[in-house]
Amino acid sequence: MKKLLVTVNGATYEVEVELIEEEETLENLKEIVPQMGKTSGETVTAPYPSYTRSTTQPTTTMTDNVLRSPMNGKIMTIKTTPGDVVKKGQIIIELEAMKMKTNIFAPVDGKVKTILVSTGMLVESGQKLLEFE
Repeated sequence: MKKLLVTVNGATYEVEVELIEEEETLENLKEIVPQMGKTSGETVTAPYPSYTRSTTQPTTTMTDNVLRSPMNGKIMTIKTTPGDVVKKGQIIIELEAMKMKTNIFAPVDGKVKTILVSTGMLVESGQKLLEFE
């Protein structure tokens, strides 16, 4: 164990750390951050794992004629009714997520068959919002 002084946001803390086989640690760092001394014109990338958004259903697919929520949130406004004809790119629903308004657009031209949500309702990512004919 070694004691170190660490300063964070102007506050100094005394911490104890355990060093793990120094040479092995250096080898791991070389793998994670390759060639740190490159010139400014070159890009250095570290091998970060790729994360994918896990949803049981794609956000929106027209193969099943359903519009799905792109994220968790609260339905603020529904700007269409059953029977309305909508154009691709038209705002259909306003969703609030993390204090930000997100517009959900019609993915294609079509006729609204059923609205499956109501104003104020909490929805999850991938949840069905409305069906098209």
